[in-house]
Amino acid sequence: MKMKYAGTTILIFLIANMMLVSLVQAIGVTRPVPLAVELLRGESQVFRFQVQATTSTLDQLCSYSISGVSPLVVDFEEESGVTVKAGGKENVYFTIIVPEDAPIRGYLGKLAVRCGDKREAKGITGSAVYSTINSPFSVDVVSFREGEKPEMEIPEGPAGISTEIVIVIIIAAVILIAGVYYWSKKSRKKRVKRRPKK
Repeated sequence: MKMKYAGTTILIFLIANMMLVSLVQAIGVTRPVPLAVELLRGESQVFRFQVQATTSTLDQLCSYSISGVSPLVVDFEEESGVTVKAGGKENVYFTIIVPEDAPIRGYLGKLAVRCGDKREAKGITGSAVYSTINSPFSVDVVSFREGEKPEMEIPEGPAGISTEIVIVIIIAAVILIAGVYYWSKKSRKKRVKRRPKK
């Protein structure tokens, strides 16, 4: 009788995990392009990345920031963020401007994109669950450059999956492994009890 309840418990855990994973909205973010660029003092470069909500069933409200490039100037085309329609994609542009007095060295920038389900209720717009995705790129300020600045291309797929999705997958795997271990341990005990004593 106990085995029946253990199997039911495992089944409930598995169904709950599948439902939890299906509720997570996957957001993809392409890396900023160009990924690496050389700029002279006084030059600027337009970068572009794409926020992809292709598996989301709700509109996504996304904000973004860049760190690691100070004293270079970052200017986003849309400062307040973007709304990505459910199942859609949205291009975001920003410009890196090199001041005339910027030190000549390499800068490793980190683009952070934070997205969440856009919810509206009685005139209040907000987001219930956020996912944050980080993506690196580099800008080298040089005193001399051979060749032209690179052309931009948008990669087709996302750069990675959000940390929250990875955590949910790990939790689901741990619960699944624990359930299988518990079930196998119980079935072994049951088999040992059935053996006739000599």
